[in-house]
Amino acid sequence: MKYYAPYKAGAVAQAPDAHKTRRMMKLLPRFINMTPEQLQRRRKRKNQQEHRRQCRKEISREAKKQKGRTPKHRGEKNKKKRIATERSLKRKDRPCCGLRYDKCTCKAPPGMRVKPVNALAKRFLYTPLNTVQDTTDVSAWQDLMRDRCKALPTSAILGYSYIHVVFNQQGLLKAMVKEKAFIFRSPWVDWKKLEKIIGRNKKQKRVIRSSNFHAATLQNVMLQSGHSKVNVPKSGVARDVLACKLVGFAAMPVVVCDLYDSAPSRDLWKAMLQQWLSQVNRTCTGAMGHYYMKCCLDRLFAVKDINSGTVSWWPTQCPSYVTWYKNLYRGSKDFDEEDHFQILCAIYRKLNGARCCSFPDALAQTCWSMKEEKGTLELK
Repeated sequence: MKYYAPYKAGAVAQAPDAHKTRRMMKLLPRFINMTPEQLQRRRKRKNQQEHRRQCRKEISREAKKQKGRTPKHRGEKNKKKRIATERSLKRKDRPCCGLRYDKCTCKAPPGMRVKPVNALAKRFLYTPLNTVQDTTDVSAWQDLMRDRCKALPTSAILGYSYIHVVFNQQGLLKAMVKEKAFIFRSPWVDWKKLEKIIGRNKKQKRVIRSSNFHAATLQNVMLQSGHSKVNVPKSGVARDVLACKLVGFAAMPVVVCDLYDSAPSRDLWKAMLQQWLSQVNRTCTGAMGHYYMKCCLDRLFAVKDINSGTVSWWPTQCPSYVTWYKNLYRGSKDFDEEDHFQILCAIYRKLNGARCCSFPDALAQTCWSMKEEKGTLELK
């Protein structure tokens, strides 16, 4: 049957092309019963399908470029270089060199006894003390300061941490927060309110400084340039508050801390801690040492996420660490600071292999095992 277009005035009737006619007759029954709304929805759906198809092509093209499948020159491998501070799985982060376990080449000094470390790892599997937060003082610190320190810079957190190490009682910390001795913005601390809180609790014969810590007291203040006299307060409370002001904020390398916050790296981590300790030694004596810095870092890890791959330096002269150096190596060994750090890294690797943990959590086991034997460990 032939099909002819309807007659129009002034026009000559012509038979359409046969292929076009068959195509039109084939499609006509499919859409003849569709409403205009249905046709509009179908048109929209087809457009969305075409848009998604183009997006998938773009994504696959970008993925091929990132995988290095298009080398610039013949024989050249465009592989992504591994960075020492690259974030990997939490279990694979290592503080010694920052690389993964299968890439790490760091080793402790030869001659280390394996039996004490294995016993410590075995104890770590069954002890309820798994993290630093399980102790009395750090748990109170984390409960009160975790949310408040989320947006604070590292320099301010370390300053608050030192104040809490000096005055480590839970009631004092609550009073500092409630009475706004901690401002949580620059200049960070109201020193008059802080001294008032400490003095009031001392008059009420409450415990201010725990005997569980190796006490550090401000002894001398170095004469700074532009000054002719040093006025050191005679009151014990005023002296401790002055130590917090000098060590926690005046000697803090704020610029290096801000650089570490913006781009965490192993070099900035080491420079931040070493410069802090160096500036403290140039400012005063007796108020800061490796033990107090270790306690400050425990509190920093408790309220802020620190990549263990950036840990390239650690205070190595804490009393429990020194005892373990003697347990792991028989006889007198002339180890430098880097050797001591590698010994601590070996302990961390062993304990982290037994149970996933952070660097401070692993090293805290060296102290807790000694305190449990003496019966001086305070639990949460």
